[in-house]
Amino acid sequence: MGQFNFLDYEENFSLEDQLKTLREEELLDFWEDSHSFSKILNEDKTTSTNHYEKLILQELTIRTCLKLLIK
Repeated sequence: MGQFNFLDYEENFSLEDQLKTLREEELLDFWEDSHSFSKILNEDKTTSTNHYEKLILQELTIRTCLKLLIK
């Protein structure tokens, strides 16, 4: 699992902005970590990880669209 230093920048940058700086592998690691933490904390996966999942999927979609436009 990846290591993320989001807490250092939490006050200055939104989660969306922080996700934009990650490589695709790091985005997927972050998604995996959010699911793992949810299980550890015994939280309801649908509420705790949906926000992260939505943002990660949105970022991956944007990147895919940009790649297709460049071709």
